Amino acid sequence: MIKTIEWTDEGIRMLDQRLLPTEEKYLMLRSYEEVAEAIKKMVVRGAPAIGVSAAMGLALGASQSVGTSVADLEDDFDYMCKVMSETRPTAVNLFWAIERMRERLRREKSLTKDPLEIKERLVEEALNIFREDIEANRALGRFGAELLSDGDTVLTHCNAGALATAGDYGTALGVVRGAIDAPGAKVDGLGIGKRQHSGHCNYRQYGRTRDEKRQDQCGRGGRGSNRREWGCREQDRDLHGCCSGR
Repeated sequence: MIKTIEWTDEGIRMLDQRLLPTEEKYLMLRSYEEVAEAIKKMVVRGAPAIGVSAAMGLALGASQSVGTSVADLEDDFDYMCKVMSETRPTAVNLFWAIERMRERLRREKSLTKDPLEIKERLVEEALNIFREDIEANRALGRFGAELLSDGDTVLTHCNAGALATAGDYGTALGVVRGAIDAPGAKVDGLGIGKRQHSGHCNYRQYGRTRDEKRQDQCGRGGRGSNRREWGCREQDRDLHGCCSGR
């Protein structure tokens, strides 16, 4: 499983996607400000991954709040939400996650006046969002796989692999993985997209099935690339966009 984002006792561990595919580096983010900066600077990419990151960042910030009352915690949390909302103004999942965390705080403050208990519930909510993303993508993969026939080729566009999510399966590419995981399936998947800074897509499907060495990964695409480059060098196969389950 690719862990794009992980909650740890030290902080939030996040894969720095700006360095892919040439370097695999994880950052340890120890404050909500650091998480917000990571979202803004595109350390993390993909709508689901951004939403999970925001939720974890808010939970981390709440857990570090020095407020001694629920009102203090709520004031701090409102400011954290404002900071987080300004990181990527076009990211729908970002605002969805922020509102869900706000709603959990509102719900909990009607049940308890203990700020420590509310902090624990906010961490719980962020972890729920993380787990639900993985479960939803696995379900998407299972259901989508039923639409594919043996020998089909599926072309996905943009950032649709595990890197765009909390990890594990991915969205559109998760359908390909679901089909590949089905016993006896023979399905090809090609991923084409653009790198969000440079216009090249090599990083996109990095490690889509990195932990599954049985699968043959190859392919290139994106703006500025030559279509004749499909079928890349052996040493490039783990870094580019296509996966084969044959």
